[in-house]
Amino acid sequence: MEKFGDLRASRHRVKHSKMKSKNHRQYEQEEVKHARSRPDRFDPPQIDEESKYSAGIDEAIQLVEITEKGVCKINPIAMNIVKGIKTKVGIISVVGPYRTGKSFLLNRLLGQQDGFEIGPTVQSCTRGIWIWGKPVKVSEDMHVILMDTEGLGSCNRTMNIDIKIFTLSVLLSSMFVYNCLNAIDENALEVLSLVVNLAKYISNQKKNDSMDVYNQANYSPYFMWVVRDFSLQMMPSEELEKAGHDPATYWDKLENQEAAAKEYLEKSLEAIDLGTINEENKRTVTKKNEIRKAIKNFFHQREATCLFRPINEEEKLRIVNKIPYEDLRKPFRKQVEHLINKIYYNVKPKSINGQTLTGKMFAQMLEEYTSSMNNNGMPEINTAWDRVMDTEIKRVLQESTTKINYQLQEVVIDKMPMPLKQLISIERNVRKSALKLLYDPNIKNAPKDKLSRLQDKFIENLDEIFEGIFNENEIISKRQAKDLLPRMYQKIKAMINKGEFETIHDFSDIYGKMAISYFDNTNEPENYKIIQNFQINTVFEDLDEIMQTQVQRHESQNQEYETKLETKDHQIEHLNEQLKKEKTKNKDREQELRSKNMNIRSNLEEEIQMIKNQISNKDQQFESLGTMIKEGWNNSEQVLKEIKAKEIENIKATIALESQKKIKELETTHQQEQLHYKKEMKKALEKTLAGLKMSYEDEIRLLKKNVKDQDKKITLLKKMCVRKDTQIQMLEEKAQSNEKQDKLQKEHRDILFELARAFKEGTTPGKDSTTNESATPY
Repeated sequence: MEKFGDLRASRHRVKHSKMKSKNHRQYEQEEVKHARSRPDRFDPPQIDEESKYSAGIDEAIQLVEITEKGVCKINPIAMNIVKGIKTKVGIISVVGPYRTGKSFLLNRLLGQQDGFEIGPTVQSCTRGIWIWGKPVKVSEDMHVILMDTEGLGSCNRTMNIDIKIFTLSVLLSSMFVYNCLNAIDENALEVLSLVVNLAKYISNQKKNDSMDVYNQANYSPYFMWVVRDFSLQMMPSEELEKAGHDPATYWDKLENQEAAAKEYLEKSLEAIDLGTINEENKRTVTKKNEIRKAIKNFFHQREATCLFRPINEEEKLRIVNKIPYEDLRKPFRKQVEHLINKIYYNVKPKSINGQTLTGKMFAQMLEEYTSSMNNNGMPEINTAWDRVMDTEIKRVLQESTTKINYQLQEVVIDKMPMPLKQLISIERNVRKSALKLLYDPNIKNAPKDKLSRLQDKFIENLDEIFEGIFNENEIISKRQAKDLLPRMYQKIKAMINKGEFETIHDFSDIYGKMAISYFDNTNEPENYKIIQNFQINTVFEDLDEIMQTQVQRHESQNQEYETKLETKDHQIEHLNEQLKKEKTKNKDREQELRSKNMNIRSNLEEEIQMIKNQISNKDQQFESLGTMIKEGWNNSEQVLKEIKAKEIENIKATIALESQKKIKELETTHQQEQLHYKKEMKKALEKTLAGLKMSYEDEIRLLKKNVKDQDKKITLLKKMCVRKDTQIQMLEEKAQSNEKQDKLQKEHRDILFELARAFKEGTTPGKDSTTNESATPY
């Protein structure tokens, strides 16, 4: 995991000279960058009326009140205005002796006739430190606070109060405008002796020693010395004579006024050679030389501007704020406008250790400084800055954590439960991009150890967040699975209770479809555990019940088949007995028919014999008749014979025909009856045999199918047992794997903990801390 910085490096291994050179280069780069972003002319400054700070007060408001006892009191209303500045903030403070026109200069910076109070008396009008209630917008990412201070050297205030005002002004400003009258002389230097006291009063290090030269310059603001009501002292006499002893005329004709003012300032700050001073004044000159040196060392960037009197009439100077700006002297107005542009052109955001301040950070620094002063302590810039950085880092941590929570609320929390793989993927992606949230321009130059702790704490927060999410996802997944599975299984349970499952295979088909639907509507990781426990506690019992029911059903079916077989056997025996009886009956009937046939034949023979006897009697009668006829009718003998013969033949033919016909009818009837009986018996027997054969074949086929199904079920049960054994083995292996993973994670956490503790103590486990010569850059 990428780190912001290494706790074991940088501060103790980089030599002071290298650090100084690096900071100086960074300072110069910031200067170039700032100069490129500045306009060539700031014309005119505008009050931020429509921005997010429009709720401010359009008037001067006291920021810090300093009581007669020297207690600093911060105005909460002014602090709220300052804290409302979200962009970079620059502070232009105007400091100087009382009644030197500081408020007038600030009003011109506002572009207004009045604003900050300008008094007509020699008494100081401003008490403590005041600011304008609405920041001045100089760019899209920077606002400027105009700060007016109580005049130094007032007879109504003590030196201690002057020191506090001067100290706060220097520490808070990014542009420090020192305003004095007439010239840069010994009196002006005497007022600035507070710089010497400032170097002794504050401490840049955690120790109570004073700041070195470079650090004083690094923390000090841009210094602009404004000389008001400029006198003739800096003008060469010959040049002044050419200008008719008019300084304004001389100044207008001067080609490089800025260079002249700068040269004038630098000459005024040059140390006086003590060799040219008598012994009586050496002590005073030495003190003034110390002041000059302190100013040069403390204010690394410095310039000077000279302003002539705004108006010649002495009485009007007291009411200069009431005189229209256009009525002031033109050279003065030209100088003022040039000064305003120069100030706004050179003003930079307030920065400490290369880190620019926002309004909120500036307000906290003010609170830290005033708190130290009220506790009779020395404002330690590093200590105050550390606290500001701690607050900003805490803010960044809180905001980053909140952003992560909002992001996860939409991506994860509102969509839980989620599959475990998807949740792990989201965590991986979030962790990859999460550290980018920690980048904030307000802490980019914070100490690396603080940034490292910030990252560690943020990672801890991420761990806690995702631990909570995983736990919550597990709880919701478990609750969802626990609620859904019994409801889905309820229908199957009802079918089990009704005995609708004839085989395990039928149950497996329906249960498999239910399981697919269950997994489609639930999420890992708990859905597997829930269904496994449910199978162990419920499904396996129901499977046993189905198997027992199936076994009972098969036993009942087998018993039913056996009963049916016994019934069929009895039916076959009964049919065989009936067949035997029918055979016997048929034999008896055949015998009876034969007997009847014999009787019929005997009767026919008797009838034939009777007919023959009748014929014989007829013959006798015919003979008698013939005798009679012969006797009576001898002539018709031949005719009678013919008639007799024909009659006899007819009778014989008739008798023979009827006899044959009757015999044939009897035989035909007997044969038909016998044939019909045989056909009927044959059909009945064939039908009975076919029914028995079909019944036996169905029974045999069904029994074979049942045996085959039983074999399949036994095979399926064996496979299920093998599968369950495999699942149990996999669960055991998974449990062992989880134990190993937990053990590895615990070892990993222990290692990380040891590393973190070692980093915190400034050592590397197993190695000397001095072997690591470089720090991981932020």
